[in-house]
This record gives sequence, C-alpha cells and structure tokens, in this order.
Amino acid sequence: NMSMHRNLNLPHQWLGVDIGTETSRKQSLQMHYKPPPVWLIKAFNPDFNYSAGYGEDSSPNVRKRGDPKGTMNSRSNRSISAKARFDIGKYIGKLFNRIGLQEKTTPPPKAKPKPEPQTAAAQGDSIMGRVDSTVSPVDTTGGPKRDPLIALRKMGGFLSRIRRVNVSVQQRANSNYTRIPERPSLKYQLGLSKDSGVNRQGKSYDEPEKYTNTQTISLDSGVQITKSIDVAARYSKSRSFSIANGTEGENQSVNWPDLNFSWKGLEQIAFLKNLVASANANLNYRKTTRESGRKGKVTTRNENLTIGPSLGVGWSSGLNGNLNLLMTRQTTTSYGSKNENSTYSVTMDFKKSFSGSQGFRIPIPFLSKRFKFRSRLDTSLSMNYSLVRGKRFLPNSDQFDELPGSNSLRISPRMTYNFSSSLNGSFFIDYSRNYSDASGQTVTAVRVGITAILTF
Repeated sequence: NMSMHRNLNLPHQWLGVDIGTETSRKQSLQMHYKPPPVWLIKAFNPDFNYSAGYGEDSSPNVRKRGDPKGTMNSRSNRSISAKARFDIGKYIGKLFNRIGLQEKTTPPPKAKPKPEPQTAAAQGDSIMGRVDSTVSPVDTTGGPKRDPLIALRKMGGFLSRIRRVNVSVQQRANSNYTRIPERPSLKYQLGLSKDSGVNRQGKSYDEPEKYTNTQTISLDSGVQITKSIDVAARYSKSRSFSIANGTEGENQSVNWPDLNFSWKGLEQIAFLKNLVASANANLNYRKTTRESGRKGKVTTRNENLTIGPSLGVGWSSGLNGNLNLLMTRQTTTSYGSKNENSTYSVTMDFKKSFSGSQGFRIPIPFLSKRFKFRSRLDTSLSMNYSLVRGKRFLPNSDQFDELPGSNSLRISPRMTYNFSSSLNGSFFIDYSRNYSDASGQTVTAVRVGITAILTF
C-alpha cells in the first residue's frame, strides 16, 4: 500500500492581478508492505512501513540581501520500521510433542461406585467365610513407577507456555537546511538522503545545519508460570546521532530489566481463605539507563530504578482496598560529580458502596407527594505518604553530603450519594501536610466541600 499527499499554498490574486506566489509547500509519503503468509514468512508474520515528509518555506522574510529569488528553508524526515512476531512457545510445544516429551496432565479422579446392597443369602455366605469373587487381588508390584523423564516434561510444558515474542526495529532521521538557494532534490524530499543535492556557484549543500538519526529496537514477551502466576518482560534500546551547527553528539537509552510479576487468586491460600474474598498482587521492576555527550565521549549518565509492588484485596462485605508502594532511585553522573535522589511512597485506597430503597415527604404546604427512591452511597478513602531524600557525592569519592529532602502526607475521604434523579450530591475532605528541609517550614492545607442537588 502506498499513499502520497501534497499541500500547496497557491498564488493569490486580487482584481485579476497576481500579488503573491507560492510561499510554503508540504508533502508526505507512506508505504506499507506485508509479505504473503507462506512457509518461513508465516512463522514470523513480518510487516514493513516507510514514511517520509517534506516541507519548505520560501516566504520573502526568509531571504536576505544578496540571496537569489528561490532561497528557502527546507526540512525532511523519514521513518523506516519493521515488525515481526514469533510464537516461540507454540513451536517448542510442537517439538516436545513430536519427540514424545509432552507434559502429561493428570485426569480428575473418578468417583468410586457405591457398593450394591447385599442380599440375605450373600450376607450368609459372607458369614460362613466364602470368598467374594469381585474383590481385586492385592497389588504386589510396589505402586506406580515414577517417570524418569518427568523433569524434561515439566521443562517442555513451561517453555511451551512462553507467549509470542514481538520484535520492533525503527530508524528515524530528521534534517533541515536554512536559506538554501533552491529546492532540494527529489531524493532528499523522499527522505532517501540527507544531502540536498543543491550545488550553486561551486558551493555544495550536502551537510544540513541540524540532523538527527535514531535507531530503536524493542522486544516483549511473557510466560504463564502457573495458572495464577504470570511474568511479562520488555526490552528496548535506543541510540541517536545528531549534528547541530557542526557539533556532533550521541545519546543512548536502555530499558532493562523491565519486568512485571502478577499473582492472582491469593485468596486460595489456606490462611487467607476465611479472611478475604479476592486478592491479587503485582510487582513492577524497571531500570532505565541514559548516556549522552559528544561523539565518542560520554559526559552525562543517568540511571533510574523503579520498584512498585501492589496488592488488591476484596472482602466479602463489599469493601475493596489497594496498597501501592513505589520506590525510585535516580543517579546522575556528570563530569565527575554524582547526585543520587530517592523517593519512597505509600498509597492506600479503600472503597465501599451502600444501597437501599426508601421514601420521604418534603415538608411543604399543599405538597404531600411521597418521593420514593433507590438510594446509593459510594464512599472512598485515599491516604498517601511520600519521602524524598538526596545525596551529593564528591568527585571521584565515596563521601557525600546530604541534600535537602521533603515529606508529605495526604488524607482524602469522599462520599457520593445518589437518591435517584431527584436528589444527589457529594461530600469530601482533603487534608495535606508538606515539610521541606530547605525551608524548614510545614505547610498544612484543609479543603472541605459539600454539594446537594434537589430536582423537582
């Protein structure tokens, strides 16, 4: 599939006289290709995308004294991306099945048939010591044998549960020229080259004033370890090269590890069965590393580590609660100096709803109509506490100075009631307290709000 769009500012006329010419021009190109699903291509299911954009500005304010009439500012961008998906767990499962190492599933135990009532004659025979021919002989083989390949079968079952691996590769480029004497070549307009292709009076315009080239690769997948435990993993790496006014720079960013653990059905654990109706837990762990500087020399390095466990619980009474912990640590190293900032945050949320059906009369003369309604009251309570701390390390040393920190506390209960379309409203309290080491002051704020809407 291919599409191309072009927008032009056409010449303006007034009373049949041309008073202006084209001053701006924009165009875009988009192409998408998906190979047919045959043989090996079908297993990876790839697709490719190419897009390019071009724009120029040739208005009179771009030109300076001595510039030719066709002087303009031009810019070009290009994006090339490829995606592939490979269901690795599916093919591993087929391989283990082919070699006879598939994981065996134990069928549910069958119910034992109830013994038929004995007749009087049979009971008499039993008393006389006759042998019942229906009794199975005693098993003298020593019980079922253990499968010697159980470890390989378990490993095959685990690997076959790996989800589809998604891979994405992208390359982006942006460039622009200022006061170029004429329109760049079609090759530059389609994003196939950063050189403008313009050569006038022995001067070639083959180096843009600003140019950025970025390559990014990302992968994601996951595995269902058990029926209730799941792990998802992501990886991404980006690297860019830039030129600005003759200065070359490089940047690199890596996200790894980036993991998410989820555990559902915690209410099935023995000591929780009688306490909660549902319980789920999650854990996010992510590390991001960024490096920047001139070409071939890293001047700034930034590391950001985030750990976020959470727990969601639902009680049989209808009360739902969430507990979220967040721990982040950011380390910045620049020209030998190092700063470290840490943030710790705890958030608890509780929600519960009440409902009922009642009626009431409004004490207004000549109005004895009784209003019936189905009432609903939603209540929530949110509490958050955060703590910020920092360190500044001396150059090339493990000694550090404490940076001013801060802490904050916020408690916010809220109620929302709805007595049908005739009466509804809300009530909330918002309490916050903030303390800063830098100023040594504590700021406390309390907000209270109430609304009531009565519709006749």
